[in-house]
Amino acid sequence: MAIKKTVAKKLPTVTVETKKISEEVCCGGKMPCAPKSMVKIGFMVLTVLNTILLIALLAGQDKAESLKVGGDDNYKMLKQIFTTEGYKAQQKQQIEQALQMFSNPEAAQQQAGQAAQQPAAQQQAPAAK
Repeated sequence: MAIKKTVAKKLPTVTVETKKISEEVCCGGKMPCAPKSMVKIGFMVLTVLNTILLIALLAGQDKAESLKVGGDDNYKMLKQIFTTEGYKAQQKQQIEQALQMFSNPEAAQQQAGQAAQQPAAQQQAPAAK
């Protein structure tokens, strides 16, 4: 048996030259770059302006809501209504009824049928008097 000699092929090598870019000129040498401190100051200014605008927007939210209900007086009255215990109890009762309706649809249909019959009976009763 003859022994075969294998020769390793030499692969081409790549040489990369790097240059140190000066701090004064970057961006392809077309224009001087801003110092890092200027960039930081710019971001800080933008952040402060953004915060001020957000606060102004949130402060004006009450004004927009009061316009929806017909003015500041109506808005104040609605705020008082929303904080009363009677209103909270009524809302709680309605939410419980809705929850009961969705958890047990058959019972809700029966209750709806009874509720529909009651107004009809109440309307007939005054007519009979």
